[in-house]
Amino acid sequence: MNIIDSFFLSINYEVFFPQILTYIKEYLDCEQVFISQLNYQGEQENIIDFQGNIYNSLSKNDQDNYEIYKPVVSYLNQLKNGYYTHQDKLTFNDDTAPLKRAELAFPLILKTPEFKNLTPIKIWGILFIYDYNYLRAWTPEEIKDIQDIVNHLIIGIERNILYKKLIALQEELNNCQILDEITGLAKYNTFIDCLDYEWRRLAREKQPLSLVLIELNHPENLIDNLKKEVSIIIQKQLKRPTDLPAFYQHNQLIILLPNTDNTGALWIHKQIMKQIDQEFKKMDNCEYYFSIITQIPKLDDKYYDLLMLLELPLIQKKNNERIYNKNLVNN
Repeated sequence: MNIIDSFFLSINYEVFFPQILTYIKEYLDCEQVFISQLNYQGEQENIIDFQGNIYNSLSKNDQDNYEIYKPVVSYLNQLKNGYYTHQDKLTFNDDTAPLKRAELAFPLILKTPEFKNLTPIKIWGILFIYDYNYLRAWTPEEIKDIQDIVNHLIIGIERNILYKKLIALQEELNNCQILDEITGLAKYNTFIDCLDYEWRRLAREKQPLSLVLIELNHPENLIDNLKKEVSIIIQKQLKRPTDLPAFYQHNQLIILLPNTDNTGALWIHKQIMKQIDQEFKKMDNCEYYFSIITQIPKLDDKYYDLLMLLELPLIQKKNNERIYNKNLVNN
């Protein structure tokens, strides 16, 4: 492995950029080396220099050192590859004329075809090299060596983009695994994992745990929209990071409230129900039922027994309604 290859062991370009830029500066014995990262419009977004500084905006003192000129960017865009030097014949007016310096600029163009689907950026950035000896001419050997380094830089940039894309996809996958697609709340398995943890923790600390179960009754074709709206209401009312709202089963939502006694659970339930009542007034054929239970866990007890007790009032209510409706039919 040569010295250039060793700079690209890190996927994070903020680590290897300063090293490679320092190497270029020392190799060419020049005053300034930096990369201008461009945005989607081809405008300067960030400056990364050989000292590891990353500038989002430049102070007046830095503008001369890191100034880039739009005609140069346009020139490189038209080339699509290659490079620009101060010896190239570009027409500058008095307002845009560069300072008297020897310049060398290489576009950083992503080369892997698949990247066209990942980013619409035509030129990711530009490597700028300045020498304030305006009479200096860059030799073919120097240009070839820097072009080789640029090819390595592009590989490093592509690796970094892929890495960030992978992290984003992993986060998205994790969210799909732990969040219910309709409500955006935790899935049942995630809820059980949290309940198991909190049950054992609160048993050791001898602190209460409360559960609130809400069942929604609405026409089947509209129930998903109602679950979404109620889920948003619940999330807005819960203030503590340890409180966990989750999709329970069918049309039921559940709220896990660690370190919460029955008074606290009733207060939270009241706030949520106040908002749900207002939402239900806008809808026809909507009903909801709820059940609340509080217990100080014991390590020998099973939280599944608590869940059964929590569900019992709703089951009994359904059975009573079925009996009532049956009697109406018989009569």
